[in-house]
Amino acid sequence: MLELNPAPPGALVNLGTIHYRQHQFPQAERYYMEAIVADPSYPLAQFNLGNLYDEQGRIKEAFGILPPGLELNPNYADSHFNLALLCERTGDPLTAVHHWKAYLKLDHSGQWAEIARRQLERLRQATVVHSR
Repeated sequence: MLELNPAPPGALVNLGTIHYRQHQFPQAERYYMEAIVADPSYPLAQFNLGNLYDEQGRIKEAFGILPPGLELNPNYADSHFNLALLCERTGDPLTAVHHWKAYLKLDHSGQWAEIARRQLERLRQATVVHSR
């Protein structure tokens, strides 16, 4: 496919995902970046690159790529989920709550919805305890 059309973003993302699953992170990053160059408005490329950065502990870079991807598609539930997790890990519970709620509005019954509800409840409990 790449020989016929050298820059189809979907194919590049798929190649990146193959490498990601094989823990070949430099190659995965290269394909995700190529997909973003091929189509800067393709949110899945930003989402996958953000996940790659997160997996590698490159939190600042994950925060640099996930929000712009979400701006491209504010209804991309998985981006809200991953941003909520990142915000929790970096000590920003208010932003995490925002993304958990946005996730649940978009996917209130999916397989990850229960996790989102538990995280929201955990954050609510933490806030109630600290408020006293």
